[in-house]
Amino acid sequence: MKNEYLITWELYRSWMFDGNVRRERRRLYLMIGWCILLAACLFMGVVSLFMGIWPEEILFFMFAVFCAYRAFLRNRLLASRQFKAIGERLKKKEWVRTILFEDDRITISEEDFLVIKYSYSDIVDIKECGNNIYLDMQDKSVIRLYQSAFVDTDWNKCKAWIESHREQKAAVE
Repeated sequence: MKNEYLITWELYRSWMFDGNVRRERRRLYLMIGWCILLAACLFMGVVSLFMGIWPEEILFFMFAVFCAYRAFLRNRLLASRQFKAIGERLKKKEWVRTILFEDDRITISEEDFLVIKYSYSDIVDIKECGNNIYLDMQDKSVIRLYQSAFVDTDWNKCKAWIESHREQKAAVE
């Protein structure tokens, strides 16, 4: 069984704040916290400006710039850097990610260059949200699947396959 889809910058960027993934949900909460700090720094900077206390004013505005960077720019810049680095290694601007469900493991490959292997027993949870499917793994990573991207099968057959292999691995252990 195979799930195969094209990774573009738009798709990669959409993963930044995908609320169905643990890590992205944490990022969203941190962004809200940075926005609150940004508002507080701007308020204190304006108060310091009216009071004529210039050293504090400068510090508050500098910290406000840092908060704005952390809240709005950092994750996007890191994602852009990662996307470009993978694209440079593959010598492509877009590439195909293939997730193979084999008898003894799950193999993720990107243009046969980057290969990651997982055991079925590594799956902690399976989440479905519309066309998206998330396999939460023990190492806190997530395998993203798309129902429309299955080749020669569908999600229901693949889900049954995964569950049967998870049960077999659990019985062996």
